[in-house]
Amino acid sequence: LPVNLLGLEIRSIKAQILTEGAYSVLAIEGQLANVKKQSQIVPALQIAIKAPDGQQIYQWMAEAPKSHLNANEVTYFRARLTAPPDQADKVTIEFSEIGNNSPAKLK
Repeated sequence: LPVNLLGLEIRSIKAQILTEGAYSVLAIEGQLANVKKQSQIVPALQIAIKAPDGQQIYQWMAEAPKSHLNANEVTYFRARLTAPPDQADKVTIEFSEIGNNSPAKLK
């Protein structure tokens, strides 16, 4: 059974490649939820792009949309990357301070 020591969850991730003018854009959105009964600091998000073989090919950090979440609060986040690598197959997102991985396959 996984144990969530941080009390924060990454949920409902959607990742897709869009075309904007002459560029491809990786658009990611989802929810951040505080599952504790007290206010929590929300760390930055570490986003990684992986190839079909699971090899990480690109990584970046994104600030959470809110620095704190109240008890049981949920907020939405969005992240974008212009010109993602062609071999991108999967996106993983985790909080920068822990290894709470939430994979999302690209559509």
